[in-house]
Amino acid sequence: MSAFQSMPVFGVFLTVVAYAAGVAVHQFSGKKAWVHPVMLGVLIIIFVLSVGNIPFADFWNGGSVLSFLMGPIVVALAIPLLDNLPLIRQQAIPILVSLLVGGLVTLSSAVGFAYVLGLSKATQLTLTTKSVTSAIGMEIANAIGGIAPLSALVILVTGIFGGVLGPWLLNLGRIHDPGARGMAYGLCAHAIGTQQAFEEGAETGAIAALSMSFMGVLCALIIPLLLG
Repeated sequence: MSAFQSMPVFGVFLTVVAYAAGVAVHQFSGKKAWVHPVMLGVLIIIFVLSVGNIPFADFWNGGSVLSFLMGPIVVALAIPLLDNLPLIRQQAIPILVSLLVGGLVTLSSAVGFAYVLGLSKATQLTLTTKSVTSAIGMEIANAIGGIAPLSALVILVTGIFGGVLGPWLLNLGRIHDPGARGMAYGLCAHAIGTQQAFEEGAETGAIAALSMSFMGVLCALIIPLLLG
């Protein structure tokens, strides 16, 4: 067993099984948002590593392989964007304005919150990546003097909270328009939010993918420029 744990296939196997279990429970619950498959998968992995006293380095031998694949997966989101291109063109100006304003508010709120709490400069820089998918966020954190592992954690927590609480908050605010919901998911909860958006419909998912991509580009270009 110890030999298997040290092999890269162990991290891949555990991740796939944990996520599959999370999806199964999510579907059994009637796809309730608070039973999010990513959140359940993370909890299962933490439980297995803790109970089995398995070093994180052993898990990451394979987990890093899946992490590498996140870049191509983000690029693949161009497919639903292409499918909904006529809708995006029709509402191009409202979408672009909303993305720009929403993106700037998301960035400034994270930095402002960290500043008020008196967090270290490195932590403040790291929090600017909270609403970007980890494939981009960790690279940005490295480039601006942030903490890449902390960036990954913050991004994960942000995505899970957005995926779990997002539907409830949007319903509470009586926001039912697919475009508006998709934009909120993509801007605030990146890939995990986009997954939730696709469960609500193709249009919601497409706008979420567009919003997530825009947020990634905005952060990759603006943050190093402002802080460089």
